[in-house]
Amino acid sequence: MRGDRSSANGDREKWFVYPRASASYLFDNPLPRIDNFKLRAAYGRTGNRPRYADRDVTLAASNNIEGRTTLVAAQVVGNPKITPETLNATEFGFDAALFRQRLTLEGTVYNRKITDQLLQPVVANTSGLSNLVVNAGELSNKGYEASIAAIPVQTGDFNWNTRVSYQSNKQEIKGLPTYVPPFAVGGSFGASWGRNYIRAGSRTTAIWGNAPVEVDASGKVVRILPKGAWITQPNVTKSVRDTIIGDANPDYQMFFTNQLSYKRLGLSFLVDWRQGGDVANMTHTLFDEGGQSRDYDAKSPVDSLSQGEYLYAAWRGGTDARMYLEDGSFVKLREVSLTLDIPARYYGRLSGKVTNLRLQLLARNLATWTNYWGLDPEFNNFGNTNLNRFIDLAPYPPAKQFYFGFDVGF
Repeated sequence: MRGDRSSANGDREKWFVYPRASASYLFDNPLPRIDNFKLRAAYGRTGNRPRYADRDVTLAASNNIEGRTTLVAAQVVGNPKITPETLNATEFGFDAALFRQRLTLEGTVYNRKITDQLLQPVVANTSGLSNLVVNAGELSNKGYEASIAAIPVQTGDFNWNTRVSYQSNKQEIKGLPTYVPPFAVGGSFGASWGRNYIRAGSRTTAIWGNAPVEVDASGKVVRILPKGAWITQPNVTKSVRDTIIGDANPDYQMFFTNQLSYKRLGLSFLVDWRQGGDVANMTHTLFDEGGQSRDYDAKSPVDSLSQGEYLYAAWRGGTDARMYLEDGSFVKLREVSLTLDIPARYYGRLSGKVTNLRLQLLARNLATWTNYWGLDPEFNNFGNTNLNRFIDLAPYPPAKQFYFGFDVGF
């Protein structure tokens, strides 16, 4: 159990208590060929302190007057009642070993809930401010993980270890008060390509962007039109609606790790498979705009237009962001490593001092298999610390990396 207080909190004297507990029970040889089976459970609570100045009204630099910088109140309003946001996490799982440890299984289900989120909703421009600092709403993150590891071959000279891992999770925002209207977060290029919204009942990874809708004579929305409707349905009365057009979160990810050894030679490699997860391909937009896409002249759903002409025309200046929203599924050969343990007889005079010598060749990012149009479906224009992680804007090509190294033991 941990107690925490901070000068960044609204009440600087108040203690916030964060307990943690876990338990497990091991069944030893419960059934034939099952070496052991363990059930486990855990609960924990932790807190994320408010940022500096979240509780106070601070000063900011403004325009120069007679060559001197002026001070003004910051655009973000501090909150004297601000508290840490709290994460409550529960986890249940099992571990099993079979066939004399030749096969192991793991499974975990978790539920993480963040309450009293530290948010900065926007306020009306007429207030002269930009954002408030509040504790509001709840963010849930539910998911599960599983893995299986095996030793298919184990002899005197040759060994093979393999492991397959699987993971999937979903996030949702709940319980935002009425005084916190939906607001966009993270870096983005607006509704023309999509961005994330903090909105009750919606996923944090949902992509919000423009899509054409059919409207009746009174202006009421009848339905969301399919992609390309600006061209394929010219006679329909249309308007533009900012709505959910995709989800940046993958359906699942899998990792395949293999380690093989034959006498003194070792080989290992890692394969990563991501299924699903949409990417806003702004690079494709730019290439179509200049008529330079590699598939620009390919056949499109409209006979009178090439593929590049059709996509760019249907995107229509950003009024249908779905035209350049693409599936980011991929399979990547992440890493390959080859090692060789040098026999002691080759150390010569050093054999009495050097206990081992290993040479290694290492390669990373060797291959990617994907239907994604761009260079790398994992690229994110705003980095990995930003909520918006699905914008691909003219990145430098991912580099293949090769290393040679050696380890010497004395």
